[in-house]
Amino acid sequence: MQTPDAGTVRAAVPEPAGADCRYYRPDANVLGVGRIYRLCFAGGRLTAKNAYDTHRLNDRRIHDQEDQ
Repeated sequence: MQTPDAGTVRAAVPEPAGADCRYYRPDANVLGVGRIYRLCFAGGRLTAKNAYDTHRLNDRRIHDQEDQ
């Protein structure tokens, strides 16, 4: 299922240049904790596939904001 909370990943990890990326959650976890899979396409071909732990990304963002 495609996830609406892709902003967590986008804020922490930039998308590849020129790619159209889609974000998926492997389960229906409505609490917003878990994994997000990112598939990026360019020219109709898969160019990148990644998995991110949303809890770690949120912690990293908070830590980066505290350092500023």
